[in-house]
Amino acid sequence: TRDGELATRDYIALVLAGARSETDIGVMQSLNRQALRALEIYADPAYAPEGYAALSDNALRALRSAEPGSDHQLAWLHALLGAARGVEHTAFVRAVLDGTEVVDGLSVDHELRWAIVQSLSARGAIGADEIAAELERDPSTEGHKHAVTARALQPTPEAKAEAWRMAIHDDELPNAMQVAVIAGFAHPLHGELLLPYVDRYFAEIQDVWQRRTVELAQKVTVGLFPTWTSTISPDTVAAADAMLARENLPGSLRRLVDEGRADVLRALKARAADG
Repeated sequence: TRDGELATRDYIALVLAGARSETDIGVMQSLNRQALRALEIYADPAYAPEGYAALSDNALRALRSAEPGSDHQLAWLHALLGAARGVEHTAFVRAVLDGTEVVDGLSVDHELRWAIVQSLSARGAIGADEIAAELERDPSTEGHKHAVTARALQPTPEAKAEAWRMAIHDDELPNAMQVAVIAGFAHPLHGELLLPYVDRYFAEIQDVWQRRTVELAQKVTVGLFPTWTSTISPDTVAAADAMLARENLPGSLRRLVDEGRADVLRALKARAADG
């Protein structure tokens, strides 16, 4: 599918046909992660909603039939958190958080609550006040990192602007918090909100290399490279080409931008095959 040899919709059909019968938890999780990634960047945008709905339905059925308290049960809930797009699936996720939907054997601990909060935040189903309330419930170091991601996932221009500021311009931000904010900046549902940041990425990323260590600069360069659902386009390739034409790029930055450019080209080829 990555190489454009198999249509994304055919790959999703294979996953749907086999994932629920997979007994190895690691393989099952990998199948669902790869299927979700394929829909995000390799699928024809016209097909993607159908694919997300099918993955969500499959995950919900598997969740309800899984052995109570099993690793498979938890893994299928995480698969649903990633794929859910429709009102019905989002309402189910919200009900699990609120406790009005009880899944037999499922332990909703701090980590799972944060995963649910982040999923709902990306969909605009909860707001800043509820994220703050969740942080009061879990004020640990991990809780603060999860809250940063949840706030960055809010589908508003203000949330994206603040996440960008933290990731690109706050040189005092601890490494763990930088990773957390990058994790929440881009989401497949946030297409129009992210488009302005393509030009900003290529205009501002080189300055990050002048101010930060190579390790921190690499994380920002890779984590924010615009291989987002809405930015898989020839325009992104052209912007990368223009940057690569500069003579003063650090070698590591040049390599990472070139790899990101290759990822966009690969996604364009895969989308054409799916269409």
